[in-house]
Amino acid sequence: MSVRPSENPELIAAGISKRVLKKYWDRFDEILRSSQDRVDVDDLIGQFDVRAATVRKHLREFIRHFPDRLTALVGFYPDADTILNLAEMELGERVSADNLFAVNRASKRIVDAITRPRHERFLRAKLAPWLNGDVVSAPASELIDLMYEEYADFIHEADNALVSIAGRLNEEILLRALENSGLTRGRDFTRTGNNSEADILVHQQGGRRKTLYCEVKSYHARERFLRGLRDIPHREKVGVGFFRDPSEFNPGRTKTILQAQPLAVYLPEDTFERLDPESRQSVTAEQDRLYRPLSRFIPDALVFHEEGRLPPFQGD
Repeated sequence: MSVRPSENPELIAAGISKRVLKKYWDRFDEILRSSQDRVDVDDLIGQFDVRAATVRKHLREFIRHFPDRLTALVGFYPDADTILNLAEMELGERVSADNLFAVNRASKRIVDAITRPRHERFLRAKLAPWLNGDVVSAPASELIDLMYEEYADFIHEADNALVSIAGRLNEEILLRALENSGLTRGRDFTRTGNNSEADILVHQQGGRRKTLYCEVKSYHARERFLRGLRDIPHREKVGVGFFRDPSEFNPGRTKTILQAQPLAVYLPEDTFERLDPESRQSVTAEQDRLYRPLSRFIPDALVFHEEGRLPPFQGD
């Protein structure tokens, strides 16, 4: 039989107050262990007589210490570190230059497992009048109204949370890989705040003390990606992302990206391989290929840290 959080000496030694452990963590532990089904976070929050934000704050810290309990929850997004810890556990290896996309995919599976049940619960409740087992029999007009109005609103609300966690998570994958490669966070590289030039800065350790400005995007290279590159008024800048669609880097769009003058744009290997041949041959002002595989980002950042430049890249 496991020990209640309030009786766990390691948690007490970590400085977590006994009051918090008893009032919140013991209750979280009890609810998540006793339920036969996954618990919707809103139902869990409803069992406390304090503000939802307060419960979420304590729940986030609880999940940080007990990440396996996340599988018992629906609709709750922990911090990026917790998701990455779970992704590393799933893959059986730490984040590195060679597995950035694999970690991204594992992280997405974890986020999808949090998200999908809530969508299914919403849709089943709304479709209940027309459900016969798993078969829906309903007038098309009523289904269209449901999807266009109620479900669209539901998705919009859910997307706000997903966009936030996806952006933070994908930045954190790169940050952790830099850290695991031997660089020190806060000294050799930093994550910037909102409204800053770029998202990640990699600093040269000597010489002219140059900085590499890294604009990070999640899955799509829309106007925000191009605007982000244009807004960086420095020559030493690159774009990095887990982009899915090679058509976003067609020859016409590539010419526009080149006008923003990045030193490189890093793409997942499968996206890189499916680039239009003309796009793939495009070169920067330094006569290096514009597009590089994502697996090169960490080695290139290490070279920049040492020498204040990116290594040449001429193709495959």
